[in-house]
Amino acid sequence: MSQGRHEHPHFNKHRAEALSDAVFPIAMTVLVLNLKVPTVLVRGQLWAALQAEGALWYSVVLTFAIASVFWMLQHRVFDALEAMTAQTMRLTILTLGFVTLLPFTTSLLGEAKGDPLAFELYFTNQVAIALSMALKLEVARIQGDLSPGGTARRTRHRVWSITLIMLSAVLSAHYLPLRRMWTVPVALGIAARLIRKALATRKGVKAADGASSPA
Repeated sequence: MSQGRHEHPHFNKHRAEALSDAVFPIAMTVLVLNLKVPTVLVRGQLWAALQAEGALWYSVVLTFAIASVFWMLQHRVFDALEAMTAQTMRLTILTLGFVTLLPFTTSLLGEAKGDPLAFELYFTNQVAIALSMALKLEVARIQGDLSPGGTARRTRHRVWSITLIMLSAVLSAHYLPLRRMWTVPVALGIAARLIRKALATRKGVKAADGASSPA
C-alpha cells in the first residue's frame, strides 16, 4: 500500500457508484420532459407539428447519447480507483452536480433556435462533466489510489480525450458558423480513436515479440 493512501481517509466507493447510478438515469429520464405534445392540431397536421419541434428532439437525442457515454466512462473511472478519499468524493459529487444540469442546458439548446451562445453553454456543461472526471483520476493518481496497469491509463486517455473534444465544440460554436462547428470535434474524435487503436496495436506487437523472444 502506498504512503499516499495512508494519509487520506477513505470513503466507500460502492456507495459513490450507487449514487452515480441513481443520478445519471434520473437526469437522462427528465430529458423527455423537454418534449412537448402538440395540443391544438388541425386534422392531418400532426407530422408538421412534430417537425416544428425538431430542435428539441435533436437536443434530447444528442444529450441522451452523450450522457450514455459519460455514464460508461464514470464506471471505467470507478473501476480505475482502488479507493476514494474526500477529494475524489467531492469531485464525484461535482460531476453529478453538472449531470443534473443536463436537462436545463438541453432545453436551452432546443429552444434557442440555433443561437451560438446556447451551443456554447451546452457544451460547457459537457466539458465540466468530463473535466471533473479527469481531475478525479489525476487526484487519485497523485494520492496513490489509482489502479496500476494499462486499464487505468487507458481510462485517463479516454476521459481527457472527451474533455478536449467537448472543449473544441465550445470553441467551434464560438468561432465557426454553426453548420461547420461539428467538423473540429468530429475530427478530434476520429483522431483520438485512431491513436488509441494504433497504441493498442503497437502494444500487442511488443507483447507478441516479447513472448516469442528466447529466454
